[in-house]
Order: sequence, then C-alpha cells, then structure tokens
Amino acid sequence: MTVKKSGKLFKKTISLSLALVLAFNTALGAVLVQRYFYKKEINELLVYKEKINEELANTPEKRAERLREEVIPEEGVNTGIKWEDLGKKLVETGVIDKEKFLELFSFSGDRAKYEDLLTNNSSEYIILNEGNSRFVLNTLWALGLVQESKVLTDMQNEFDEVANLASTGGWSLATGDAMEFYGEADLLGLNDEQQELVAEIAKNIYRPCCGNHTAFPDCNHGIALLGLIELMVVNGYSEDDIYATSLKVNSYWFPDTYMTLASYFETKEDTTWEDVNPKLVLGKDFSSGSGYRNIQKQVQPISGSSGGGCGV
Repeated sequence: MTVKKSGKLFKKTISLSLALVLAFNTALGAVLVQRYFYKKEINELLVYKEKINEELANTPEKRAERLREEVIPEEGVNTGIKWEDLGKKLVETGVIDKEKFLELFSFSGDRAKYEDLLTNNSSEYIILNEGNSRFVLNTLWALGLVQESKVLTDMQNEFDEVANLASTGGWSLATGDAMEFYGEADLLGLNDEQQELVAEIAKNIYRPCCGNHTAFPDCNHGIALLGLIELMVVNGYSEDDIYATSLKVNSYWFPDTYMTLASYFETKEDTTWEDVNPKLVLGKDFSSGSGYRNIQKQVQPISGSSGGGCGV
C-alpha cells in the first residue's frame, strides 16, 4: 500500500514538474514571441523614420540649403594668393580712383580695411565671400582691364567697338576714361608663355550672363576672372587649380546658376558637386548663357541667392 502511494505521488510530482516546465516554456515562448514582434515593430519604425528624414532632407527648401553650403560655403574661397601691393599698384596706375572706389563702400563696416588694401602692402590672402564679393570683383576688374594682355590685344584687333563693352565703358572708377588704361601696364610680369597659357585657359571658361568665354571679356565678370587667371598663372598654379578656383569664384558671382547646376549633376549625372570636373562645368555646355538655359529645362532651377550685377 505504501509503495502504491509512493508511485502515485511520484506520478503527481512528475506531472506537476512537467506542467511547470510547460508553463515556463509557454511563458518564455510568449515573451520571446512578444520580443520578436516588438523588435520587428521597432525596426520598422526606424526604417520609417529614416525614410521620413530622407524625404524631409530632400524638400526643395532643404535641398537648396544643402546645395548652397556646398556651392557657396560661408567661409568663402581662398585663392591662396596674397594681396601684397596689388591694390596700391592699381591706384598708382590710375585705373582705380581711390576716392571713387571707396565711395561704393561708404556704409560698409569693412571700408577701412578696403582702404588699407588700396594704400598699403598686405600679407592677407585674397579671399572671396558673400560679404566682400563686390570689392574683390571690382578690384579684379581693374586688374583685368589694366594688365597688359594678349587677350585684350586680340579682342581689340577682332572687335572695333571695345570701348562700348560693359567691361570697358562700364568702368567708371578710374581717374580718366577707361580706355586710357586698357592693357596699359605690366603689373604682373607675365612672359609670352604665360600669356599664351592665360589665353588658352580663358577660352575654356564661360559665364552665364552671356554666351562668351573669358578670352572675350566683354563684361565685368569676364574681365575680373581674366585678372584672377593672370594672377594664378604668374604665381605658378596648375591648370587644374585655376579651373577649380575659377569655378568657386564664378559660383559666388552667379550663385543661383551654380546651385542649379549642382542639382543637375546630383540628380541627372549621379555626381556630387565636390566630384564634378571644374573645367567641364565651366565650359560652354553648362556655364554659357545658352548652355545654362538648356540645363534649366531639365531640372527645377534653384534661386534665393543674389549675385552681383554687371556694373560697379
């Protein structure tokens, strides 16, 4: 009788243990299943959040903001060239009348700095940004106008009305008529080989305000960029460096154009602005007036940043 009772008790113990194991496993299974679905839901939420963030980052406003920082960064463009006595020389030649020139910046907080650059030697680098874009543009305009140049000689030989161009007739900041200073001074000491290189590079760089390349500098932007190319060539910069810097400078002078071009390369060519070929972008297909109009037909133009006009 005792043995039978023990057997029954043993069976009950096993049954209870089995029940406990099953209950535990069931509870554990429920927890695991719950955790699985919870984790799945979390992952789905994270994917959804990432998708939303991506969509928000690609709204027209956000894209314009991002492209603006890529194309015309706040820190500006450091040309790597020092001002030294460039401003002083331009004043001494008469192509810049210092009082007329500084009158443009009467209400600028940087007027004293600009006066110093036109009066004394400076060890500061020529840096172009949104704040000083007009000053740098006009100073390089004066340089491109007065510097003895194969480009200017060729243009005068090929075009009878050079005096009526915006780059010449529009220059009202000299001590006399602009044509009195047209290619009249050799401030940079370019040799014949360097003059040829300047002309060759200039032929490959267009600007969207017209259909002309920089070897026919009929406006302020063209002749100012000519001055920059001359500065970079005489300072020994490579062609690649000159194209890269020219693209950055053009971007500050025509920000809407080059932000739109950045959008084109990103969406149509799968190329970031950082990876574009500057010489290609500066060419006729993209940077001329007609080339840019063709691009505008393919992507939504980006606007909101004003560049300088074609006058002083």
